[in-house]
Order: sequence, then structure tokens, then C-alpha cells
Amino acid sequence: MLDLAPQDGAGHRVFADIAWHGGRYDKALEHFRVAAELSPESADVTCDIVSLLFDAGRYEDALAEVRAGRGRHPENARLREQEIEALRAA
Repeated sequence: MLDLAPQDGAGHRVFADIAWHGGRYDKALEHFRVAAELSPESADVTCDIVSLLFDAGRYEDALAEVRAGRGRHPENARLREQEIEALRAA
């Protein structure tokens, strides 16, 4: 799939989800980062990255990511909720 459309952010999100649910957090993060670069306007990708970092136990990284995301998407309710969770966990 990505061989045919490597610039498809949605495709990278699919591969990220597969890797994430398979416990391959680093590979999932790699694909989410590419998706975020391809779709910088998408707060959903940032939320996915934050959730992944939580699952991986990387709370400080999750907090940094959510703060950066809030800077790009200050009105996003899900990012606000994730920031509160990250502050509690970090």
C-alpha cells in the first residue's frame, strides 16, 4: 500500500495502528510521525501519538507532544483532555 502511495498520511496511520496493536511502539510512532508531517492540520494524528506514548509508558514524551499539539490546535477538546491526563501521569 505505502509502496504505491508513500505520501498518503492515511496509509501511514493504518500501518501505525497495526504496529501499535502488535506492540511495536517504535514502528507505530515512526508511521504516526510521517502521517503528522503529511497532514500537519490533523489534530487526530497528534492525539494518536499522545495515546501511543501513554501506552508505551512514555509520560514525559506524551506531555511534550500534547503541549506542542495544543500550540497548533488550541481549541481541540481531546488534546485538552490529554494534557490533563499527561500532567497527572508525568
